Amino acid sequence: MTVADVVRRAQTSKRTFYEHFSDKDAAMLALYETMSGQLLDQLREALQHAPAGEARIGLGVAVYLAALQSEPALVRTLLVEILHVGPAGLAVRRRVLQAFAAMLAAESRAVSDGLPEPVAMAVVGGINELILQAVEEDRVDRLGELAEPISAMFRALVAGSAEMRALG
Repeated sequence: MTVADVVRRAQTSKRTFYEHFSDKDAAMLALYETMSGQLLDQLREALQHAPAGEARIGLGVAVYLAALQSEPALVRTLLVEILHVGPAGLAVRRRVLQAFAAMLAAESRAVSDGLPEPVAMAVVGGINELILQAVEEDRVDRLGELAEPISAMFRALVAGSAEMRALG
């Protein structure tokens, strides 16, 4: 992704771009945080009135994957390009993943003893790797296919949450 790509998609000028961002990396960090925050908000809104249980887990997974699937170029940018930003990119990525893990841990407490944060983070990492693999294989348009394996993994971990608590 180049600054020219960004200004073309945003239908703005380079001058306007540089009025808001010092460089491409600053724009990438802002994009990553903004889009991730919006995705977390979408998930919270979708789950807000859903009853606790397995259906809620499936709903959350479906909403997450559908949101990503609707923006294939953005998914690649967020998953791959953020790693090229250096320590600042890794730091913002870590904060975002921790926010998703905290949400996952909270959701697991609604149906069981809950997953400890390290286990929730491992789940989030696994989900990211499945999505990254789909990006690499040009299957972003079929991310929905991951819904059942991801939901099954989460259900299995929640069912074994007593053992997981010993790890946390």
